[in-house]
Amino acid sequence: MKEEHDRREFLKIGVAAVAGLSIGEESLASIASNVNAQAMEKVRIGMVGIGSRGTVLLKVMLDLEGVEVKAVCDIIEDR
Repeated sequence: MKEEHDRREFLKIGVAAVAGLSIGEESLASIASNVNAQAMEKVRIGMVGIGSRGTVLLKVMLDLEGVEVKAVCDIIEDR
């Protein structure tokens, strides 16, 4: 089933999306400014699905200082 949209509908959707993002961005910024977070010495990550992109990303993560890879899983056992 193919849906066709005209330019007016496309522009309405685009304007609504931009408005939503800008409103969300402002509220996120105000929330973030009130957060009193401290830096972590070590970031622990887990990865799900280690395909070709995941393997490259895993190698990058293993080389980063302050990053600890705690868990890796994939439905294909060889990975």
